[in-house]
Amino acid sequence: MRNLEAVYANFICKFGPHQMADFLEEIVLPSLLDDSLFRKRGKSTFHIVDTKVANLGSKKNPDFCVVGRYVQNTSLERTQVFDPATGKLKRDELTIASAPSAYFVLRLIGHRLVYFAETPYAPDVSSFQATVRHHLRKVWDRFVRKLSEEQKRTITSVVDDIPRPSLRINKMVGHDEIADFVRKFETIQKLQIEVHERNDEQDAYELAEAMESHRLSVDGETTKLVTRSKAGLDPDATIDTLAGAGRAGNQSTKISGLDHEGSKLEGSQDDYAVSDFLPDPPEADEELAKELFDLLKEAGAEEKISLGSMSADRVARLRQIFAGLL
Repeated sequence: MRNLEAVYANFICKFGPHQMADFLEEIVLPSLLDDSLFRKRGKSTFHIVDTKVANLGSKKNPDFCVVGRYVQNTSLERTQVFDPATGKLKRDELTIASAPSAYFVLRLIGHRLVYFAETPYAPDVSSFQATVRHHLRKVWDRFVRKLSEEQKRTITSVVDDIPRPSLRINKMVGHDEIADFVRKFETIQKLQIEVHERNDEQDAYELAEAMESHRLSVDGETTKLVTRSKAGLDPDATIDTLAGAGRAGNQSTKISGLDHEGSKLEGSQDDYAVSDFLPDPPEADEELAKELFDLLKEAGAEEKISLGSMSADRVARLRQIFAGLL
């Protein structure tokens, strides 16, 4: 990610047929709020810290969000440097600690995520997804074993009721960003749409709804639609299809073909995701969280992204859980 860039995503967390809200207190919140959890990969460890639940709305119209920081604790190593005076490389070993980070705001109504790279080389959204998924499964395993002991049931029986959590963080895409990317193509040879499990919300895109209906009817986990043409797909129709399929963040899309030089070109959500720059972010976490939340609401008001939805019952349940924050 580019430094000081905020991207928007759909945070899709499921427990088999159950929604994220069904185990919010028992599994989801501990996965994000317990800073003793971490994921290790290579020489780096990944941590979610400074987290809390905050009401970024008002007392009358509360809007509860999980806010916090995602950190890659690592070390940078060098073995040589370039000497301009001699024009040669020389051996010079050095290791320094480094901890690039991103700040995030997860809006619980609508499950939308704002992910902000607050330092150069901040870990990207896919890394955040891997770490949150790792934490979810750790907490889920602990929870399942506890229930098994308390209820004197087999672990298999409990898992049948509460399946292992899945997580997918889909970046939100925009029409203008897609159009800019598609213009790089001379010939669009392949368009792919993949429908995944999603939160309890409807998608306004009819094709996505039809694909989702098919997936559910055959009890599938994903459904993929691939359209190919050696002569080239229509660019304007491709833009509209990508924008429709990606606006709600429930599908992942890919496009491939040839650029104007005849070279192969391909892209996905990462290449046409909606983003905003925050060149002068506030130093205080509370102010940063509010500014990122306001960016999210503004992007929704301008219809750059969909803010998602949640049933009245679930909104009322959130107010009950976080009554102490009102």
